[in-house]
Amino acid sequence: MNDHYQAYLLRLQRTDNAQWRIMLRDTQDGTTQYFASQRELFVFMWSLFRGMEAAESQQLPRDTGENK
Repeated sequence: MNDHYQAYLLRLQRTDNAQWRIMLRDTQDGTTQYFASQRELFVFMWSLFRGMEAAESQQLPRDTGENK
């Protein structure tokens, strides 16, 4: 999997009692996540971004400040 690119299909469906059904499918491996609320979706997405940032910080050379 490419750490610099992730694609998801988001499906939102309003139920008869005005609640949301939320599904997120990873387009690369087909795994599907279901969420009971928008908050759960946002928490999941935030954790994905944080994980990507952590992976990038481990791969990028750190600025040691020696060239200043």
